Amino acid sequence: MSSRDNRARLDLFSRQLPIEQEMFSGMSKTVFIPSVPATSEEDFEVSAKSKLAGYRRFFGVLKVVRTTDGRVLFPFDGAPELGPYATKLEAVAAAQVYGEHIVTSDLARPEL
Repeated sequence: MSSRDNRARLDLFSRQLPIEQEMFSGMSKTVFIPSVPATSEEDFEVSAKSKLAGYRRFFGVLKVVRTTDGRVLFPFDGAPELGPYATKLEAVAAAQVYGEHIVTSDLARPEL
């Protein structure tokens, strides 16, 4: 075989590799990511939004991530619903206040 044939085979193989990787992507691997406590409020990402559910019923939508280790502190399984509220502004404000509570609580006693 010529080197040209070998390059063609390698090229074909490299094109097939992503397909094979997709087939095995469903396999789960357990990876240990060590918990790293936050040291300040800047070590968190807090996203507060709202969603409309029904007629004039607004719920707060909150996500809190500790950026030092990527841990999602909220929402979690069994997390409370934030609402309903009469206005979008109230729902967002409630989510923001709850997010601030989670941040201060995690700074005081980190969830590891």
